[in-house]
Amino acid sequence: MHSPKKSHMEAAMRLVKYVKYESGTRIFMSFDSDELLKIYCNADWGACINSKRSITGYLMQYGKSPISWKSKKRANVSRSSVEAEYMVMASSVAEVVWMTSLFKELGIDIKVPVALFSDNTPNSCQSFLPQKDQTH
Repeated sequence: MHSPKKSHMEAAMRLVKYVKYESGTRIFMSFDSDELLKIYCNADWGACINSKRSITGYLMQYGKSPISWKSKKRANVSRSSVEAEYMVMASSVAEVVWMTSLFKELGIDIKVPVALFSDNTPNSCQSFLPQKDQTH
């Protein structure tokens, strides 16, 4: 980190304390023939009744083991479910890019392309169809 803050040091110390006191706890990963990196993502458009903001999330797996996940209420209001799903897909791809670079640094080869699973058909079509340049 280029300019660490006090909050970063506090987080690091919390991690050190956790490792010290939870040394008997283990995370088990299944090592099977399916060592592919996969990511599943979803959005609940307008899930918050008060703010109408969407809740989005993803789960990344290496083989059958979860290695990264996130769920959050979006800071902005999406105009459609397609937009909400597209935003979570973009966040998921950013996580894949970061994770593949980490794996590369650790000397682990990742088979590409990485599979991204989403339950929104319009987004799949929008992602793969050529778009016309629109000016307003």
